Amino acid sequence: MQLAPKQRRSLFADIQHRPSHRLRHRVATGDGWHIALYEYSPGKNVAKSDLPPVVLCHGAFSRFHIYDWGGGGGLAPYLAGLGRRVFAVELRGRGDSLPRSPRGRKRQYKQGWTIDDLLNHDVPATLDFVTRHTGASQVDWVGHSMGGMLMLAHLSQAEDPRVRRVVTVGSADFRFLGENDKAGSHDPRKGERRRVDLAQLMSPITRRLPVIPARPFMRGLAVAAPWVPAKYKATAYHAPNVERGLERRYLWHGFTNVSSRKFREFIRLPDPEGLSRYQHPTLFIAGERDLLVPPRLVQRTFERAGSADKRYLLFSKDQGHSADYGHGDLLIGKQAPQEVFPHIAQFLSQEAGAVSRREGTAPTHEVRSFPLPHGI
Repeated sequence: MQLAPKQRRSLFADIQHRPSHRLRHRVATGDGWHIALYEYSPGKNVAKSDLPPVVLCHGAFSRFHIYDWGGGGGLAPYLAGLGRRVFAVELRGRGDSLPRSPRGRKRQYKQGWTIDDLLNHDVPATLDFVTRHTGASQVDWVGHSMGGMLMLAHLSQAEDPRVRRVVTVGSADFRFLGENDKAGSHDPRKGERRRVDLAQLMSPITRRLPVIPARPFMRGLAVAAPWVPAKYKATAYHAPNVERGLERRYLWHGFTNVSSRKFREFIRLPDPEGLSRYQHPTLFIAGERDLLVPPRLVQRTFERAGSADKRYLLFSKDQGHSADYGHGDLLIGKQAPQEVFPHIAQFLSQEAGAVSRREGTAPTHEVRSFPLPHGI
C-alpha cells in the first residue's frame, strides 16, 4: 500500500510511543526464561498509597502497551497517579521477554511455549518478584483477556496468599471458550452475538507454522487502519470507540507473534470444580460488543466463581455508558479513563474481605532483576 507524503507523516505521528514506565526488570523463571516487568511509580507530588502493588497482565496476542498508551495515558500511569506502585508484566515470547539475539529468538520461537508454561512458571515468577522487590506480602492483579484467565486458573488450582484482589477484563474460564456457538451457546433472540473462535480461525496457521505472525499483520493493519471498515477490526476492538491515533499506535506496538503450541493448547479443560473453590475478591468486567469473550461467558464465570466478594460489570449503552465496548477498548476506549478505570481503581482500593485459605504454599522461584535503560 503506497501512502502519500501527508499520509506517511500522519502515520509516523500516530505511531510515536514513549512509554511512561520508570524502570524495566528482567526476571528469571523456574524453567530458565527471562520475562520483563515494567515498573510505574507514583510521581513526586503524588501521595504514595499503603495498598499493595498492582500487577497488570496482557492478553494472548498483546504486549504491555494496552496498559501504557504513551504520553501518560493508560491504566498503568492512571493507577500510579493514584499512588499505587504498578508492574506491567510481559509474559514469555514477546518484547523484552525474548532473547536479544536473533539466533536465540529463532530457537525459542521454534521451541514454542504453552499455556502451562505461563501458568506454572511466568505467573509464579511474577508474583515472587513483585513481592520481594517491593517488600509487600500481597499484590493485586488486573488481567485483560488471557491475563485474567491465567489468574482465574492459578487461583482455582490452589490458594495463593500472595494475591489479594483480582480484576478480570474481558476474561472467562478457559473451558467456556471451548464451547461451540453452533451448539446453541448463544441466543440471537436475546441479541447475543456469535463468538469469534480464534482457535478454529487460526488452525490452518498453527498446523503449519511454529509461530502465528500476528505482529507484521497488525502493523500492516495500523498503516491501513483509517480505510479498513470497522467490522474487520471488531474481533480486537470496537473501532468507533477508539481514537484513531491510539488505534494505530496500539496496532503498531501492542501486538506480538504467538507460539502455535500455546494457541493449540489455549482451550484447556481444567478441573471443572476449580471455579467453585475460587475464593478471591474479584471484579469481572465485560464489554457488550466483545466478540472474543462475550458477556454471557464472563457472566457464567462470575456465577460459577465461589468467592463471596465478587462483582460483575457490563459496559454498554444500555448501562448508561458512552458506547457498547468491545474486547480491547475496555482498556483503550475513548472514555475508558472516565468510565472503566475508576471502577478498577475503586475495587482495588478496598480492604480485602475474608478469604478462605487452604493448606499448602505457593512454589518459589529464583528471581533476578536487571534494571534496563528507559524506553523500548
